[in-house]
This record gives sequence, structure tokens and C-alpha cells, in this order.
Amino acid sequence: MRLGGLFFNFAIQKNVPIMKKLILAFLSGLWCFAALAQNAKTDSLLRLVPKAKKDSNLVLLYIDIGNTYEANKPETAAKYYIRAKKLSEEIDYKKGYLRFAPRYSNLLATLGKEDSALIIDKKAIDVAKKVGNRIEIGKTYYNTGIVLAYLGLLDSTIVYLNRSKKYFGDDPEYTADINYVMTAVYMDLDRYDEARKAGEATLQYYRKINEPKLGYVLQNLGSLYSESGKHQNIEKARKLFNEAIEIAEKNQDYRLKSIVLIGLSDTYLINFQPDHPKVKIYAEEALAIAKKINSASRTSTAWRALGSYYLHTKNYEKALACMDSSLVVCEKNDLLDEKAFTLAKKSNVLFALGRPKEATIVSNEADDLNQKRIGEETQERIVLAEKRFETEKKEAQIKLQESKLKQKTLQISILVAVGVLSLVIFVLIYRNYSHRQKLQQIKIDELEKEKQLFAAQSLLKGQEEERSRIAKDLHDGLGGMLSGIKFSFQNMKQNLILTPDNARAFERGIDMLDSSIREMRRVAHNMMPEVLVNYGLDAALKEFCTEIDRSGAIEINYQSIGMEHAEIEKDTALTVYRIVQELVNNTLKHAAAKNILVQTHLHERLLSITVEDNGKGFDTAVLEQSNGIGWSNIKNRTDFLKGKIDLHSQIGKGTSVLIEIPV
Repeated sequence: MRLGGLFFNFAIQKNVPIMKKLILAFLSGLWCFAALAQNAKTDSLLRLVPKAKKDSNLVLLYIDIGNTYEANKPETAAKYYIRAKKLSEEIDYKKGYLRFAPRYSNLLATLGKEDSALIIDKKAIDVAKKVGNRIEIGKTYYNTGIVLAYLGLLDSTIVYLNRSKKYFGDDPEYTADINYVMTAVYMDLDRYDEARKAGEATLQYYRKINEPKLGYVLQNLGSLYSESGKHQNIEKARKLFNEAIEIAEKNQDYRLKSIVLIGLSDTYLINFQPDHPKVKIYAEEALAIAKKINSASRTSTAWRALGSYYLHTKNYEKALACMDSSLVVCEKNDLLDEKAFTLAKKSNVLFALGRPKEATIVSNEADDLNQKRIGEETQERIVLAEKRFETEKKEAQIKLQESKLKQKTLQISILVAVGVLSLVIFVLIYRNYSHRQKLQQIKIDELEKEKQLFAAQSLLKGQEEERSRIAKDLHDGLGGMLSGIKFSFQNMKQNLILTPDNARAFERGIDMLDSSIREMRRVAHNMMPEVLVNYGLDAALKEFCTEIDRSGAIEINYQSIGMEHAEIEKDTALTVYRIVQELVNNTLKHAAAKNILVQTHLHERLLSITVEDNGKGFDTAVLEQSNGIGWSNIKNRTDFLKGKIDLHSQIGKGTSVLIEIPV
């Protein structure tokens, strides 16, 4: 059976675990061999067993019988597969094991025992190498790679799939289908360039054979290009999506068409064109199809896309109605992820309608759902980790059993036992010593960290005290002197007789003196803002953002939640103000952005500060090699407040910084 017969359909979606994407592929084959008598009655096959000789034909008969039981009685199927395995080993029929392995591995995976399936598939690799058949070796590597994907070991999946491709030589069908799987794996690993290469290679083959699968390949590749956000890639995505729609219409594949229509609307939403008329056209058509094929997730997504269009065209009531329709579908079908996305959008609509209290409630509900989803993903990772541990444990047990079988005499067994015991004693002694060393090093590291933190605290405190002193000297000292000089000049003017030219020069001098006084006050205010001291952090940040916005240098928007009556210690408030000031200044200097969003959110003594821009972005790895003091100051101040920093930036996609500080 060729891999082409096991092709599976899935649309690449961001943040969807690779195991879920691959489940259809895994359960539909893993390159399993079609049983010759799969459609025959089980009873007729069972009647053949008593008359059969213990040879290769009986091995195949056991596999065929197991195949007939697999759908309804998996435990019985497993018994016959095990019989096929034992007989294959008894008569040294290696090809029999290669026919047993994919069927039994598939059954184990269906029952949620991927760790046991991995052991079977890895042994199949060794057997296939002994047989020496390149195609068989390639198949076993592929099967192993898929199981590794189920276990979350995606880097290992790529290794095994690449090995599989090497054994198929120039066979285009096998290679194309492997590339299709690799596209999804690379996507989950955020290796987008490699994902696109694999997707393009798949597309090249399926264009030649021109079959219905081509539509899904076009859809997946279009999604990859769309998410980049670059103009040239957006145009490529639209071209691929339109070609996929033609294929979907030709084959009356409404599921594919609904997916592609949502993808087309996303090309405008992602590319900062949410008010484009085509968003509405595509969303409405996708909604109609999703309802027709009774797809709850697509219906919810289409309502949300339509609501986003109405939001950005300022038709807020329609936007709210669309979001509510999406939520009804989510509630009815228990779509938690879709519900979280829609609630976040609905919160934006409510803010636009001037209903901040409702917006905050909806936003909190979305946050709660996201936290629940994060918890479920964490639990899933724990389960995967446990499965990996069980896999390693079983492999160790198998190796130990094989080692015992090779022992020839009791004397050798005793020597081995003594050696192992000695090794264990040595390891225990070494581990005890190593543990003490680690504890000592941990204490040293903690002391060093405390020392660094104290130094940073002292430095920051000293900087702020010096800023305050200089600001006071400027305002009270130099400011007073300049104001006195201005007053003296104005009195002199009344007693002087000046020529017109000298009078104009005198006026220019007074104007320059006024500018100097204002600049001095601005510098003093930046060094120690009076608004912060008198009215608190929220008012100070709002005034800071308003002044920058008023200057025309950039459009900046400040939003705060729960900050109206917040009581924050002066030192903490001042440090937070400096952090925001530094982040905004960095954006003005380096980001080439058009918009900045500054948000503060106080909830249960946790202050969240978000600064986002739509600038050119950057590679975050550069910060580790940078010698600039700006980012260092931000980190030191955050550490001083015992906070956490979450930085996200991509070239061409702007920058977002989230800082959480306990107050």
C-alpha cells in the first residue's frame, strides 16, 4: 500500500498541537498493509487456523484475523497480532514481523499507548535493516516519526522523516506525502522557512497529478504565507487560496471552501486592512457554507471575522451581534478556544461602544478561559512526559531481559551482579558527593544573586535621589533665577529708549529666555514628574503619553484598567514610570513605528504593564549581545520590583512587552 493512499487532510492553524493535526494520518494507516481477507467473514478465517502449518502463511492469517477484529474488538485483535509476532520470531520470518509491526503499532496508538508503539516501531527499523529492503526501512522510519510526533518529540520527528525520505530515492509520491507531514511539524516548531520549502515541494508534485488533495496543499501553504504579514507573501497567499477555491468548487468540497474563505478574510485582517469590503464578502460566504455543512468551529470563526469587519467600520451594534452569535455557537458546542478568542474581540467592541465595565468583565472571562486552556496544555505536557518516562523504562526493561538471555552461566551472572552492585555503590557515593557540591553551589549562587540585587537596588535608589535633587535645584534654583532675570528685563524695558531694531532684538531675547524657562521646566518634570508625586502613577502615565501624542512625533494611546483609585507606593510607582518611559523612548528611537499602545491593568495586587508598537520589530536574540544600557535599565528595574518580563518581537511584525509586577 502506497503512502498516497493514506494522505490526510488538515489545515495548518496556529497554536494547534501537532499531535492533533496528525491524528487522522496516524489512525488511518501508518503505512499499514491492507489485509488480503479484511472483508471476509471472521469465522471463515478462524476455520483455516487448525489446518494451517506453522509457516509464513499462518503469520499472515493471524494478521488478517486481527485486522477483522480491530474495529470492534481491539483486545482480541491484539492477541492475534501477538501470535503473528511470536510465530514470526519462532520461524525467523522477518517480513512477517514487518507486517505485524505497523498494524499492532497503529492499534496501540488508537488505545493511547504511544510509548509501547514506539518500542515496536524502533525494533521494526532494526528488522527492516536486516532484511535490507530500502522501501521497508523507509516505512519503518516514517512510522516511528509519527509516533514521536504524538509524544511531542517534534525535533526527533523531523530526524526520522528525513531518514525516511532518503530510503525512497526518487519516488515522488512517497516524498510528497512525507513533505506534507513535515510542513505541519515545522510549523509547530516555528521554523517557517523550512515549512514553506516542504509545502512548496508538496505543491509541485500535486500540481502534476492534479487530484483533490491539491486543494488542501494549496490551503496549507497559503496559510503559511498569510501569517508572515509581508505584502508580497500576502499576495502569494491570496493567489494560492483562490486556486484552492476553484478546486473546492470543482469537487464540491464545501469543507475546504469554508476554510479557504476564512483564510482569505484573514489576509486582510492580518495585513491591517480589517475594514476592507472583501473581509465582509468572504466572511459571509464562509458563514453560509459552514452552516450548510454543520461545522460549528467554522461557523464560530466566520461570525467572529464578520464582527471584526463591523468593528473596524465602526458599525459597533452589528459587530456586537456577530460576536454574540459566535458565542452562542461556542456555548452550544463547547468550543473553549473559539470562545476565548471571541470574548477578547467582544471586549474590544464593548470598549468601542463606551461600555468599559462590561468590556472588563468580558475581557476577564476571556483571560480565565485562556488560563484554563494553559492549564489543560500543561496537563497534556505532564502526560506526555510520563509517557516518555514509561517508554524509556520499557526500553530499559527490554534491554535488561535481552542481556539476561545472553548470559550463559551462573558464574557470569554473579560477576555481572557484583559489578552492577559495585557500580551502584559507586554511583550512590558519587551522587551524594555531587549533591553536596550542588547544594553548596546553589547557596553561593543565591548569595551572589542577592548581592547583585542589592547593588542594583542601591544604584536605582541613588539614581532617583540624584534625579530628584537635580530636578529640585533646576526648578527652585535655576528656574527662580531665570524668572527673576525675565522680570528685571521687563522692568528695564519700561525705562529704556530703544531703536526699533534694538527693541526687536530685546523682545527676541525675552522670547529666548521664555523658551529656556519652559525647557528647564520640561527637563525638571521628566526627572521628577510633579503629577506622579501629587496625583499618582495613572495620572502621570496618562500625561506622559498625552504630551508625546500632542507633539505629533507618533500616535500613542494609553489605556488603564483598575488604576483609578490604586494605592501604589511612591518608589514602586516611580520605578514603573521610568520603565514605561524607557520602553516608549526605545520605540521612538529604534522602531520606526506609527502607533504605540500603553496599557496598565491592576488586578488582585498584580500590576500588568503592556507596551506594544507596530514598528519594524527585531530579532530578540540581539538583546543578549547588545551593550546598550536601555534594556539593561528596564531589566534591573523590573528585577528590583520582583517582576517578570515577557518580550515578543518579529521582524516586520512590531514589538510587544508585557511586564507583571506584584504591588
